Amino acid sequence: MENLGYLFAAFTVVWVVLFGYILSLLRRQRQLQRDLDSLKERSSARQGKG
Repeated sequence: MENLGYLFAAFTVVWVVLFGYILSLLRRQRQLQRDLDSLKERSSARQGKG
C-alpha cells in the first residue's frame, strides 16, 4: 500500500502519453484529409479542362 503513489503516477504518465499520441494521430489524419481533398480538387479540375 505504500507504493500506491508511484502506481498512480505511473498510470497518470501512461494516460497522458496515450492522450498525446491520440491527439497527434488526429492532427495527422486531419492533415492527410486536407491533402487528399486538395488532390481530388486538382484531379477534377484537370479532368474538367481536358
